[in-house]
Amino acid sequence: MFSNGKTHFSSNSVGVRINNIISDTGIAKFSCHDLRRTFSSKLAELGYNLDLIDCTTNHVLQGVRKNYVHTIRLEERYKMLCDWVNYLDGLVT
Repeated sequence: MFSNGKTHFSSNSVGVRINNIISDTGIAKFSCHDLRRTFSSKLAELGYNLDLIDCTTNHVLQGVRKNYVHTIRLEERYKMLCDWVNYLDGLVT
């Protein structure tokens, strides 16, 4: 995972590699944020609360809520991520 054997790969390396893989598919340019957006959208479609999704994607709460909500909701996030794995599994089987 090093670009020249001495330094870490750049933040764009994953996107560049994926764009190389999908270049012949007709899919428009890919960004790593596309994965985050798809993750959030699909979990919302599965019925998960946007606050829980934002917590899982490490988004910062906005407004007054950021002063009052200080929970990590591990059990809920675990269940949601298990459902995400099951969703992905359903795509490949």
